[in-house]
Amino acid sequence: MALIANSDLLNVTDYFANAYRLMKPALGLSTGSAVAGTVRNTLALCTTYINALSDSQQKADLQQSGGLVGATVYLTANRLAMQLRMVIQDINSHCALRGPAVNASIKSLVSYLLYYNGGGGGNKFSALIDKNFADLWAAIYGAGVGLALPYPTVSFEPVSSIWGQSPEAGAAYANGFVSATVGGTGNPGFTINNALYAEQQPIAVVTTNIAGGTGVIQVTAGGTDDQGNSATWGPVTLTGGNNPVAALTQQTISSGAITAQTRVTVTVGSTAGIVAGSILICNKGKPDQEWIVVESVPSGTTLMASFNKSHGASATLDGNTSTSMGNASTGAGRRCRAISLLSFTVNGHNAGIVEIDGSIPRLPI
Repeated sequence: MALIANSDLLNVTDYFANAYRLMKPALGLSTGSAVAGTVRNTLALCTTYINALSDSQQKADLQQSGGLVGATVYLTANRLAMQLRMVIQDINSHCALRGPAVNASIKSLVSYLLYYNGGGGGNKFSALIDKNFADLWAAIYGAGVGLALPYPTVSFEPVSSIWGQSPEAGAAYANGFVSATVGGTGNPGFTINNALYAEQQPIAVVTTNIAGGTGVIQVTAGGTDDQGNSATWGPVTLTGGNNPVAALTQQTISSGAITAQTRVTVTVGSTAGIVAGSILICNKGKPDQEWIVVESVPSGTTLMASFNKSHGASATLDGNTSTSMGNASTGAGRRCRAISLLSFTVNGHNAGIVEIDGSIPRLPI
């Protein structure tokens, strides 16, 4: 019996990550209170209705076991996590049983992830676990020293004002890592807590149309890399000609309908202004609207992403013009923890806003 490949392990843990992510709001756990449309709120409404009955004996009979109140109390994130504990223990046990045959250091899921993220089994950041799985793990095992999944094994959510508008976002990320008006130096934004999460690859995103240019525009970002060293990214020439616009030309998916909870490569008219890590909105403004993260761009007309919702044929994609910031000045493979300033090389440009965002490798399905 062989140790599970890291690509397979990431796929398996992604399913549990997504299950935990989907179950919390459906049950009514995300806000800590009963919210309309959730299981928790339904049970609360039932309790209110029973308590309003005029017959006191009926009220007593219908609540004599305490089961209704107990069920409402039971619906907590930690209780939910306990339901998944056994299958998570199976993963941990597999790593303990099969890991030493690959490397003596592999004795658990924690040591497995450390081995494949810079510990000899792969490059740093090459096998990152999803943040939602890390939340599930912490709910089961705790988040204290030696208990939480360690750095650098956990991927954070995209540090982006665009992602910040999605219903899945944990924060608004108003400036991404940093944003600046053309000619300015920037408004610093979010800093990744590297005690918990891996740093990210930066991408430049046009959030307000750039104008006045008679030549290309370049941007350079300065900040801190994953080693804590001062680093720069760029200069890079922004995609989109002399005056890049914020909104991508809306793309229509021509490769057919999309099945929910699948990772697929789709065909569009053009992937200009789309890079690995770009955040796009599928079927913007429609009932099946969702935010997706581009995982790769194999060609000028194809991109790969995970879709959690089903979409009929000819679904549309909207987003913002993006450009990869490339390698850090401190070396290939270094990632961004924070950006403190943004500078421009202009050719008459006098308007526009550029934001440096952080990208993640994938979303769970």
